[in-house]
Amino acid sequence: MVARNDCLHDLGRAVREQIHDAGYSIVQEEEEISDGVLRALNLSSHDRRTLIDEKATKRLRSVLNEFSAAEGSPASNFFESGE
Repeated sequence: MVARNDCLHDLGRAVREQIHDAGYSIVQEEEEISDGVLRALNLSSHDRRTLIDEKATKRLRSVLNEFSAAEGSPASNFFESGE
């Protein structure tokens, strides 16, 4: 997970640099939202998994569960770890 976290921080840094280089400025500071994101993801996880199981082929299910950050997926675990 550390590599993913580093990648996200690098992406955030790159976006901020592009905004600055384009002549814009960020007027509101960033805030940590992981707790709220995790809570929302967990509350809707069952519905997302059910929809994926009903509509997606078996081959795509694991990818879609990861993309949707369904509970227990690497993406969900990333938010849960707080890194």
